[in-house]
Amino acid sequence: PTMSRSALLLVWLLWGVACEAKCNKTQAVKCLDQTYFSVFMVNKTEVAKLLLPGQSLAQLPSYYNHSNFHGKHPVVFEFGHEKKCAPCVIPIFTSTFHELKLIVPFVNKHNHGPFIFKPAIFVDSFEDWAGSKADYGLPTFLCHMKSEFSADGTYNVTYKHHTLHANFTRGPTPKYQLPLQVYKDITALPWLCKGGHCAYNWYNWNEATLTPVELYFETRGAIFPSGFFPHESRWYSSPLSVYDIFGSVMASVPVAISKKLTCPQ
Repeated sequence: PTMSRSALLLVWLLWGVACEAKCNKTQAVKCLDQTYFSVFMVNKTEVAKLLLPGQSLAQLPSYYNHSNFHGKHPVVFEFGHEKKCAPCVIPIFTSTFHELKLIVPFVNKHNHGPFIFKPAIFVDSFEDWAGSKADYGLPTFLCHMKSEFSADGTYNVTYKHHTLHANFTRGPTPKYQLPLQVYKDITALPWLCKGGHCAYNWYNWNEATLTPVELYFETRGAIFPSGFFPHESRWYSSPLSVYDIFGSVMASVPVAISKKLTCPQ
């Protein structure tokens, strides 16, 4: 016999309750994040151009206290390919999309922090673009994106007439554990969203697959916020290695994204 519509609705609701019971109450979405992480040290005066009124650069962890980093602040590029993203409650529908994030970590807001500030995010999914703007109030741009996600891959973004093209090349196979503390410290920070709220990304680094990669990318046109990048710029990053705390790494890592929460004071 065919199950009635009311019975189907009841089963759907009970399944949702069961799924929610397995989720942290603050979680909104879970994904498999395939991404390239790259940390660059940029002059503080240049990084400050990205900040909004009321924001300032916070004190950095002690491992930044090196003469090579004097007067500089980290900026992160995350070239992401989010897979199997689903709401934590009733995860019936999943989505896969590209997401490039420009990230400024260790930012204070009204003397509280440190936080992450995201001056620009690029996605190729209308649903993610709409949710990012409506739910979190982030400066998200809908554009054309294409990638070949591998250790010898490419990543392309086109927004209006502005472009970014990135090439990745596999680095040496690590013989020892990679120095991930920089990435763990950055990704653990709450990120700022609208209305004085914050949110978190929880990366499960214990289940991550990591490959050091060399990165070269160039931009044409003002694809990033005005005043930070020249209209044409070129960036290079060496592969992450045990000899340096900075570098680029390809990661496949499960991540959970929180709902909007009150920012820690």
